[in-house]
Amino acid sequence: MNQLKSKTQQMKNKMICFFFLIVFSFNFSNAQFNSEISGDFDGRKDFSLKQAFEQRLETHVLVMDNWGKYRDELLYELSDSVCEFINLESIDINGNLIKKLPPCFSKLVRLKELRFSMNDFREFPKELLALDSLKVGLFYMTEIDSLPENISQMKSLEYLSFRLTDLEYIPESFGDLQNLKELELNGCKIVSLPNSMGKLKQLQHLSMSHLENLMYFPQSIFELKGLKSIFFKKEDFKRLKLTKKEFRQKLPNCELTIF
Repeated sequence: MNQLKSKTQQMKNKMICFFFLIVFSFNFSNAQFNSEISGDFDGRKDFSLKQAFEQRLETHVLVMDNWGKYRDELLYELSDSVCEFINLESIDINGNLIKKLPPCFSKLVRLKELRFSMNDFREFPKELLALDSLKVGLFYMTEIDSLPENISQMKSLEYLSFRLTDLEYIPESFGDLQNLKELELNGCKIVSLPNSMGKLKQLQHLSMSHLENLMYFPQSIFELKGLKSIFFKKEDFKRLKLTKKEFRQKLPNCELTIF
């Protein structure tokens, strides 16, 4: 017990000993070198990022990934101070208990990558809709159950993951995400996919295994001639009355994986 308390205290002490050292190449900025900030924070209290980091204007990557930490060390919310990082291009808050974003989050218009998985989001954060530079959005293992109609305005999205979420509804406007290249829906609660899926002409990889509620597979997906891979669970493939022959005929360049 004493050893556990000592370890917990050491963890808490880290909130005043932020590690800011790593410089690396950011994938979406043509190998330009950017700064990364990471740290451990006490989730029972909001924190002031503005006070914590003097270099906030030069910060491009913010990491607050708390997977595997004690529950009382996880973040419950983000303060408005995060919006002081006006040049942020990537933010990672995986593995916390955050339910919503501060309203000013929509001002982080240079964001290209968001890692919000394993948090307590129950709705798709509306603050993200203004981020028209966003390319990557990871929301797996959240409680998001639907996507807003105006998600179509996020024109730069290339990669979306909703694995193991409560997602039940995808609007027809989803087909307007013309730059989307990879979509992960594994383990969602979706009953049907929109017919507009056939408009996602840039889509290359589609993962849709373990969709136990899915009853409708739109034929428009066979119009995605650029599709390189698609994944199904055996039971889902059979329930949707799909055949390997149909895929070979209509999507000859697509690798079909059934397991």
